[in-house]
Amino acid sequence: MEKMNVSFIINKIKLEQNIYSDSELASLFEVSASAVSNWKQREKMPLSVIQKYCHNNDKKIDDYLKVKNVEFLKTTSTNQTAKIKELDKMDMEYIVDLQKDKIDSQKSEIEHLKTLLNDNPLQNKQWSEIDADFCTDVEVTISAFSPKQRRITNMKGMSSIKHLLQLTDEDEKRIWRENDWFEYEEHPCNQIIEDESLKMLQKETKSMPSLLESLRLFIGNYYMCIPVIYNYNNQRVVTHCYIKIGWKLKPITIFTKNVILNGHS
Repeated sequence: MEKMNVSFIINKIKLEQNIYSDSELASLFEVSASAVSNWKQREKMPLSVIQKYCHNNDKKIDDYLKVKNVEFLKTTSTNQTAKIKELDKMDMEYIVDLQKDKIDSQKSEIEHLKTLLNDNPLQNKQWSEIDADFCTDVEVTISAFSPKQRRITNMKGMSSIKHLLQLTDEDEKRIWRENDWFEYEEHPCNQIIEDESLKMLQKETKSMPSLLESLRLFIGNYYMCIPVIYNYNNQRVVTHCYIKIGWKLKPITIFTKNVILNGHS
């Protein structure tokens, strides 16, 4: 049986999806960039990946594999038993490749996590020592390795930021909506966070599911610190948002302690 023409398959899909990089292709396939690199080096990629792509995009798998390469997929009355055995053998090879890809992906995530931990501003600072102006808990649900919904609970000390942003009681209820679930990126509190600050928050949290997967190898919570700038009624408040992720809790809970750096009219 001839080898799968991985370069042909990858280039064909890139053209169809109007993408140019392997990282974009990896995102499309929901695998790591190193997995795509390994496919190209080994000149072999999981058949299940191609099948899923064809199913999701209403394509025929024959358009991506040479006739000789897909001959084993076609069940005919002649030599049917032999072809089924050949299919089983190929499936086992692809399962092994998938496991190798997963191991490579986990190694990459672990290295990324180690870097984050080394750069973490809270590594040498006790959580209990943070003198916060206001605190919240954010419960998060995750679906298909992406943040799905969130709700703000257990709010404390909110009068400080309420005063600086000149929020009315109605504003406060409408913006924080304590204990109400919302789609992750559609919570009403987003309206009082400056655009660049909001983009940074969303970028960090998009990688959270894979980060939490890596955290299974560690004991304890994960800490990080993100600058968050609020702007409402022409009042601008700059804060440091210290975050502790309770990744073992159900739902996952993000504990925040917020320190106001400045606030002015």
